[in-house]
Amino acid sequence: MSNILTVISSLISLYTLVIVFRIMLTWFPGQNYGKGELVLRQATDPYLNLFRRARWMRVGYVDFSPIVALATLSITASVLTQIAMAGSVTIGFILALVVSRLGYTVRFVLILLTVLTAVRAGALAFGASSAHRVWVTMDHLLQPLSWKISHRLLPRSELTYRQGLLIVTGAGVLSAVVLTLLINLTVRLLISLPV
Repeated sequence: MSNILTVISSLISLYTLVIVFRIMLTWFPGQNYGKGELVLRQATDPYLNLFRRARWMRVGYVDFSPIVALATLSITASVLTQIAMAGSVTIGFILALVVSRLGYTVRFVLILLTVLTAVRAGALAFGASSAHRVWVTMDHLLQPLSWKISHRLLPRSELTYRQGLLIVTGAGVLSAVVLTLLINLTVRLLISLPV
């Protein structure tokens, strides 16, 4: 039985790599990769579409559903590997695994947004043209986010876009640190559960 679970876990890991490759191809729209791309879409899109249906995973032009899809595969592969190695799995282990994967997925998105806000604030400070397609795309995502966060933290302040980005960058760094500590603490507590 453990050999079967190990093989299934390995197949899930391989499928995860195929999905990562498929996601990377979407970063270059308009390219024609031929029949290989069609086969890749047929193999991965049904699974990815399960997550794409959730509208809350979209923020502006950015779709975070592939990250959740990959986290789900990672959790499944880890549970199967644990069962194959130990012969059983506790509820505490599964909960710890879910909390860690989801928590670190949220932390990844938070760090990504923090890096984007820092890069955009730096570009504004150095006078980069805001008309470039990259900056326009980033602004569609970051302007509403920076306005909401900076005005929640400093409700009566008149802030520039760059100041808002700097505030969001600082808040993002602080939030990532606090989130990491909370995830680690929660995981330790859940793993120690006897059930």
